[in-house]
Amino acid sequence: SPAFLQALLAQDIAFLCLTNNSGATPQALSDKLVRLGFPRLMENHFLTAAQVASRFIHQQQPDALVYVVGEAALKQAMRD
Repeated sequence: SPAFLQALLAQDIAFLCLTNNSGATPQALSDKLVRLGFPRLMENHFLTAAQVASRFIHQQQPDALVYVVGEAALKQAMRD
């Protein structure tokens, strides 16, 4: 709920919002929550499937070349 997230932010309690949606960037997710009445969250409050995939590839093969087939958010995560 918005009140719960606000309490976490006010008490400086670390938290992470996880999503299996690889089509949305953390910024887009933050913007969506604001439209739904939630407090603005920072990008580092989110971990998306695209970010996890990108990190996994980097850990397995740091110099890997990949051909990304997916939405812009997945491509951005791979570039980042």
